[in-house]
Amino acid sequence: MAFTKKTWTDRLVEYPSRRQLTKTDGTTEIVDVARSEGTVSQEGDAFSAENMNDLEDRIAFALGITTGTLSAGSTSITLQSAEITTNSILSFFTSIYGVSPTSVAVGSKKVVLTFDAQETDMEVGVRVDG
Repeated sequence: MAFTKKTWTDRLVEYPSRRQLTKTDGTTEIVDVARSEGTVSQEGDAFSAENMNDLEDRIAFALGITTGTLSAGSTSITLQSAEITTNSILSFFTSIYGVSPTSVAVGSKKVVLTFDAQETDMEVGVRVDG
């Protein structure tokens, strides 16, 4: 299975610490919950879109994968990587099942992929195998 990079987004809510409690008799009560953790000996890393997207980028880099987004209605995308040469063995993938490039042009450090226009944005990736 090919690695497909995900773009993470932060969850945004009006009341992040609010919870609804259901008592054993079936009645409910809405409360705001506050942390009471005692002494924090190490803050740790926040779970955030920024941190998760950085992780996705590092995994893709380690796997030799370069990705980009082809906007809805667009037909071509250029993906750049120092690993791409005219002799490279390249594997392509998209986030829309069954969609493949209609043409491929490989140059030094880049590949231009052409597709039929899509109705939605599509993630496109290339893996350099050689």
